[in-house]
Amino acid sequence: MAQTEFTQFDDRELAHLCAAIDYLFGKGGVLARNVVSKGLGEPSFPYDANNPYIRVSGVRKPGK
Repeated sequence: MAQTEFTQFDDRELAHLCAAIDYLFGKGGVLARNVVSKGLGEPSFPYDANNPYIRVSGVRKPGK
């Protein structure tokens, strides 16, 4: 199954997905600004397979 997934992997689709995320949530995001930022490719926290959720800081309420 993994071999099939990697042989059918499309780099352009991944690039479009990343561009869309940056457009919506990046520095000048249309939907929400500064939710995500470019990184160095290394996670800033250890990955736990038993708890795959990523904790993010709270979102400020408008006007505060």
